[in-house]
Amino acid sequence: MGVEGSRLTDLLDEEVVVDGTLGIVVTEIAESVERYYVQESKVKEIVSSRQAQFRDVAAQTFDGKVLEVAANIAHSVEAKAAFANGAEAVGLFRTEMLYMDRTCAPDEDELYNIFCQACDAANGKSIIVRTIDIGGDKPVDYLNIPAENNPFLGYRAVRIYPEFIEMFKTQLRAILRASAHGNLKIMIPMISS
Repeated sequence: MGVEGSRLTDLLDEEVVVDGTLGIVVTEIAESVERYYVQESKVKEIVSSRQAQFRDVAAQTFDGKVLEVAANIAHSVEAKAAFANGAEAVGLFRTEMLYMDRTCAPDEDELYNIFCQACDAANGKSIIVRTIDIGGDKPVDYLNIPAENNPFLGYRAVRIYPEFIEMFKTQLRAILRASAHGNLKIMIPMISS
C-alpha cells in the first residue's frame, strides 16, 4: 500500500480501512465513509455471487462455437484465483512483473518455484508464459535501460536479450524445468520478421 512503517506504528489499535482497489488506507473513518465501504462490500458480494453462477458454464457463441476463457496473470497466486473462478487456461503469464520492484533479478529456483505453483493451480491446463518484456513502459532500475521517446517500439523485450542473455537463459531454464510439472508454453515478445 505504500504506507511508511512509522505511520503504521501510529495506527496500532486504531480502526482503519485498507482499500486495495484504490490503493489507499483510510485512517479517519467518518460515518459516511463507513457506510460507503459497507455498501461496497455488499456490492462485491452480489457481483461475486452472480459471477459464480457462470463459473462452470462453457463460453460459446449463439451459433455454438465454444470459446476458451483464459486469464492474464503476473504471479502464480493469480493463477490460483483465476482457475478457482472458472478460467480454462492462462493466456498470458506476464513474467516481467516478477523482475520489477526489487533490487536484482529472481534466480532460477525462485522462478521455477513460481512456475511450479502456477502449474499446480492449473492442474494440467495450458499456461502461456511470456518471457521478459522489460524496457520501454516497464523499467527495471537494476538493468539501467535508458528511457526512450517511443518505448513501445524501442529497446525492450527480445531486443534486450542479447545484452541480458544470462537473465534470459535463467528464465528459460526455470520455465523448461517447471514444464515437467504442467502444460507450459513459451511466448517470446516483440519477434518481427
